[in-house]
Amino acid sequence: MKTVIKRGRGRKNLRMHIDDHGTLIISAPLTVPQSLIDSFIDANKTWIEENKSKVPVHTYRDGDKFPFFGKEYPLFVLKGEKAVFLREDGLYVFVPRVESANSVKRELYNFYCKRLFSYAEEKLPLFCSRMELKKPSLEICNAKSRWGCCYRKQALIKLSAITATLPEPLIDMTIIHELCHLVYDGHGEDFKGLLRSYVPDIKEKEKALKAISKSGKVRNLF
Repeated sequence: MKTVIKRGRGRKNLRMHIDDHGTLIISAPLTVPQSLIDSFIDANKTWIEENKSKVPVHTYRDGDKFPFFGKEYPLFVLKGEKAVFLREDGLYVFVPRVESANSVKRELYNFYCKRLFSYAEEKLPLFCSRMELKKPSLEICNAKSRWGCCYRKQALIKLSAITATLPEPLIDMTIIHELCHLVYDGHGEDFKGLLRSYVPDIKEKEKALKAISKSGKVRNLF
């Protein structure tokens, strides 16, 4: 299996994901030695073996299927001015060149980002009011290995575009999870208690989210 190591100055931890070409991508801080990366890969061999066969192969052609807000929709690609429409029977993507998978992929990504941003922006004032927090800034990103993250000092939360694949209750949980990080940095007992107070069925929701992650269905859409 091909492995690619991507180092970044802003990265704090070692992470891995398998892209849509079946390549193992390792994200690492600049200062982490190769020996530690090798140990990280070795320690996760079981996960790699279990998940490398789950990578969805997307053609970005008619009939390809995409999860969106908890439902799966077939894709319809049509020639026309760039646009994406969601209907009961599927996702309709208009691009100037229907044979360009990259164009379809880019339009879908933009659509997921816009719809997720609109949904989260509508929910944030409600959640922040309940939690007595000042509304943070919001960004949508293309993170592969996590649903969201919080930058407490900047009062900023980021949600991965693939979060738009989840059912609304799990999207809400993800947003509230990140809002709790505006109060507590880590995942200690104080954090867990705060999260549980706003999501009483957190264990069931986390179990559902873990099952979706393990299924591999939402990985590498973009």
